[in-house]
Amino acid sequence: MVVKDGIAYVASFGKGLQVVDLSLTRTGFPATGAQFFAINKALSTDGVNPEAVVNTITVTDEQNPALRLPLNDLRVADMVLNGVSRRLIFATGPRQPVGLVIADPADPQPLWRGRLSSPDKGTLDFGYVITLAQVGSKPLALVGGYGNVGDRRFGTGARGARPVAARRSARGRPARANPTILAVLRMGHSVGDILVRGQTAIVSADRGTVDPRPGRDGWRRSST
Repeated sequence: MVVKDGIAYVASFGKGLQVVDLSLTRTGFPATGAQFFAINKALSTDGVNPEAVVNTITVTDEQNPALRLPLNDLRVADMVLNGVSRRLIFATGPRQPVGLVIADPADPQPLWRGRLSSPDKGTLDFGYVITLAQVGSKPLALVGGYGNVGDRRFGTGARGARPVAARRSARGRPARANPTILAVLRMGHSVGDILVRGQTAIVSADRGTVDPRPGRDGWRRSST
């Protein structure tokens, strides 16, 4: 979940990406808080203030539209798309068809979703974490997880995309984004999280991972 300007952007299991107006979630709650058992009963039946969910972006398998795909992580950023500044959601999930998802919070369908795969670079099979970066004028999405580089399977960081390279449809809205994979990097360990500082991506290992190099437990750094 990401909270930005009073709006929560949530990857909800079995639903997709949900946009929640936090001001509406407080409607009807007493100043001293709700009664514990009453609120838990409501949450397990009809829910509480469901109107606070202002949009649900359904993420399905293109081959099986009835199958809603899970998502593991998301980020939100304001970007210039086709000359217009707008907010976009970027997400990744544990299936190849949702290696990268790009969505407009106001649109019920993703602008783009698909595999992060390149014959000459590699493939991301399982997206675990995602972060965003700006290097010069180039916006990047960095996705970490598990995948293949050549014929070997590794903890992988798939680096890329060019989400601003979208064309407009006849109605004046972007039809499909066109992300470009710039690199797929073999990390040699599982990926726990990615933090970008300047032009450096700091990639932490997942829980319990020990780096075999002396004095270097649980982290690796690479240039973006």
